Amino acid sequence: LNRDDRRTIAAVRWEHDFDPNTTLRTQFVFDNRNINQPTGSTAAIGVFPSINMSSDLTNRSTLLGMRATTFMGAYYNSMDWMSDTVNVMPYGHAKLGQLTNRVYGETENAGVRFREEVDITRQVTAVLGANYEKSFLRGHQISYAYNTPNKPLATPSWVWMEREFENSAQEADRKST
Repeated sequence: LNRDDRRTIAAVRWEHDFDPNTTLRTQFVFDNRNINQPTGSTAAIGVFPSINMSSDLTNRSTLLGMRATTFMGAYYNSMDWMSDTVNVMPYGHAKLGQLTNRVYGETENAGVRFREEVDITRQVTAVLGANYEKSFLRGHQISYAYNTPNKPLATPSWVWMEREFENSAQEADRKST
């Protein structure tokens, strides 16, 4: 089918113990997806590079004489994307024809989180936590209409998109064993 998809992933993770009770973890991931899929009457061709970074700190200590575990973290991820839809010529061999659609844009997310666990007794743990995330979506789409048969002159039409989302979540619970 003349399909050619490639994916490249590279990552690094670092952990550091500041003391026996405190650990920092940091991770960075690069992920790139390239697609070339002439699998029907159209072909999808695109590139989707992304990064993902996260870091968190865990501390085990006491709070008012009770065992406690504190988690704090932050993260960021982003993906740029550009993808074309192209007609596939008839009679096989996945030969590409005219461009019909192009989309490109970016997605970004960033957030923080906090969680405290306190052992009230050996069987009961109190949990309190909060998370906050903000997301951005930006994109453009260009569609191409070919009004005259056998002439490669296209009439483009554009759609633009930009959205922003915020999300927060709080947590309060009691775990029993």
